Amino acid sequence: MTSIKSPSTPPPVPAKSHSTPLNQGSSSHSSFQGRYSQKHYEAYLQFDVFNAQRISLDEFLRQVCGFSDGWLTQRQCIWKDLALSRSIADKLETLNHPTGLEPNLYAPFATLANALLDGLGYTDVRFCRNDNKIISGPYSSRKPHLVVVRAASLGHLVGKKGSACVVKLSLPAKTRLSESNLFDEARKLASRTDWQWVLQHLPEIVYSTELPSTQTQIRPEAFLKDAYEQRVLRIVVMAELFPMADLTDPADLEIVFRDVFNCYRWLCEYAKVLHRDLSVANIMFRRGSNGRVYGVLNDFDHAVRIGPAIPQSSHQRTGTAPFMAIDILNEIPPPVHLYRHDLESLYYVLVCTVCPADLSYIKDWFSLSGPAMAKTKRSFFVEPNPVPRPDFEVFLKWMKPIHRAFTLGLVAQSSHAGGYQTDQPYDHETLGGNVSFDSFSTIFDIKLVEHGSDEAGN
Repeated sequence: MTSIKSPSTPPPVPAKSHSTPLNQGSSSHSSFQGRYSQKHYEAYLQFDVFNAQRISLDEFLRQVCGFSDGWLTQRQCIWKDLALSRSIADKLETLNHPTGLEPNLYAPFATLANALLDGLGYTDVRFCRNDNKIISGPYSSRKPHLVVVRAASLGHLVGKKGSACVVKLSLPAKTRLSESNLFDEARKLASRTDWQWVLQHLPEIVYSTELPSTQTQIRPEAFLKDAYEQRVLRIVVMAELFPMADLTDPADLEIVFRDVFNCYRWLCEYAKVLHRDLSVANIMFRRGSNGRVYGVLNDFDHAVRIGPAIPQSSHQRTGTAPFMAIDILNEIPPPVHLYRHDLESLYYVLVCTVCPADLSYIKDWFSLSGPAMAKTKRSFFVEPNPVPRPDFEVFLKWMKPIHRAFTLGLVAQSSHAGGYQTDQPYDHETLGGNVSFDSFSTIFDIKLVEHGSDEAGN
């Protein structure tokens, strides 16, 4: 494999403020609707804070929150037996989505987060969706097992007074690799010699913990058999990052996409980690002290180690639907996830970032699913190159060769599957040699915006 060079660096630019202002209205405590009464919620919060002041953080989460009981299943929630510890459940009413189809998972998560942070003495907290927008009430997400809260200050964890952090609470399948462990391993490896540039493009984890499953999971597992996946509560506190939506300068976006590609390639080739969920929400940025933008590859919830074949860790397609590769959408069960599937996702992220949101195919990506979306994406590669917004026309220098590479690759794939080119070798991993790290590296090396003469270092 071709080695990866440290990405070039533009000269410093004036620093900008990118923090999304927190809501200035009423406290987030009173923003919850549904079947939580204000009286019940306040009593619950007071109970949590009272205990948080007397026990360790880990014990507080175990004894008070009761979220290690594995109450989340793939498509249903068993509240009576597993929702919360009895002392807490007595204070709450069962939550149901108004349609009766899915439980509202955000209210208990939000309660947990508020209790955790208030108990530690941090009250300026708002709840954010994956796109960093403030939640004002129950919210249905494509990731119902995840909620993120933004803390104004967790300085004692970061070691820097006033440093902004994000607290991430998730209930992944027990078999999924720990995100914080993967981060730690990658950062340790990147700390060596010429790889230190990678550290700028990985999240900074300042605290993490995991609450193991309990005996109460035996009952639903026996009842639901293969349909049930045991889950664990994982909590990660990381330094705050910012969404690409905050960037309007093509020069900044160019840097972010190039940084993330180089970081992703390094993770595959050297750290042996496959991300499997590149999306608009998972490609973020931070600014250095010199004002330089650094693209950051975030959210390793679905990441796996590259190596000998291992059993599928979850009985679901992996990724974020609008950005999933055609192969992943089209096959049941999903095929082995390859790095070219993530490169395909990266291209969809680029298209959604620089093209008008009202384009028909982009609308389809966010409304269709499964084979129907796969069909739309195949048609997308048959059509001419997508046209970016006028202020992002420079990205055509990347989009044209990427679009052509996938078009040729899909033609080669179809020809091979149909038996039309059996006499010619076909490499499935790279779509017949059309989609590879080397070909993408050549494309991302194309300079879109002039950053100045001094582009050495990182």
